[in-house]
Amino acid sequence: SYQLKPGDLLKSLVFKLTPQSNMLDEVVIRKQKYDEEWDYNLKRFRLAFIGQSEIASDCEIINPKAIFFSFDSENRILTAETREPLRIENKGLGYVITYDLVSFALSTEKVFFKGYTKFEAIEKGKSKMRKWENARQEAYNGSMMHFFRALQNNTLKENDFIVNQF
Repeated sequence: SYQLKPGDLLKSLVFKLTPQSNMLDEVVIRKQKYDEEWDYNLKRFRLAFIGQSEIASDCEIINPKAIFFSFDSENRILTAETREPLRIENKGLGYVITYDLVSFALSTEKVFFKGYTKFEAIEKGKSKMRKWENARQEAYNGSMMHFFRALQNNTLKENDFIVNQF
């Protein structure tokens, strides 16, 4: 009888790769004009994407010129695309948010956006970090995320949520 030793199996395998040709998606090259219309669209985008709360007022899009806007006047829909992930600094909560925008559409009735988010804490002195921790806790308390976590953990009452059934 013959016994395999470690590595024997790998010595006897031969891999053959067959090349394939693939069609790439089309590449569209556009030039964005950074004019009054672009500024107006950026304001609409910012309001719909970041909001108008007190926390939103502390946010700044660091790379706004990465955003390309298109407006469909017939359907009155503003769409946005980006050539790189958006970087948003939230000075009130001490975060830099990297948002890889997949799609964005704003009509008169609704806003839709989809993407991937990464949060990075801004590193500053201890007093600033304490201020941000308190601000983050204050923003979380009473938020939708807080409510859903309390609902999932069956701790609505302990988290001061009152749910009435009608």
